[in-house]
Amino acid sequence: MKKFLNVLKDKQSILFVIDEMGIGSNPLRNYGYSYIGTPAVLKRKKNLLKNNLTLTATISLNGPELMQFISERGTKNETFEWYFGYLVSKMKIKYPERKLVFLLDNLRFS
Repeated sequence: MKKFLNVLKDKQSILFVIDEMGIGSNPLRNYGYSYIGTPAVLKRKKNLLKNNLTLTATISLNGPELMQFISERGTKNETFEWYFGYLVSKMKIKYPERKLVFLLDNLRFS
């Protein structure tokens, strides 16, 4: 942890945070809450989206750096490898004199 914090203190470093999120085609619950003795009623369309949607995004202190939307499927190994390779190449061009530091969450690949 100390090593990571020291990297963040380095003015030549720039931190990028990468995260992924998904929205299913049926994101609403099939249950609900209501007053005692009153049925929970939710009026909605069957599916809000035609397909599932996945977003992989990278931000820095300068704002959003790169976003990728994927329809119909989640983030696979190959998809993330392409995204990360593309991201690194673009950030090396955008920040040529900076040390690039990437922080990822616990994304599971399938």
